[in-house]
Amino acid sequence: MTLDEFHVAKRFSKDGGDWVIKCGHRKNIIGVEDGEDDGTPRGEQYRCRCGGWNEVDRHASFAREL
Repeated sequence: MTLDEFHVAKRFSKDGGDWVIKCGHRKNIIGVEDGEDDGTPRGEQYRCRCGGWNEVDRHASFAREL
């Protein structure tokens, strides 16, 4: 997978009070913002510090740990 491809995250979690996902390009854990639909990051797109793009699936599930 190249950095210009979107990775679709199927899970998200909380680290303290912040939402987090795992970047599909470099496997970094990245902090993400609340989404507009339901207050979770579902359906939102985020750029990682590695330069890659990630999208949280609209049906992504909450996981205690990533």
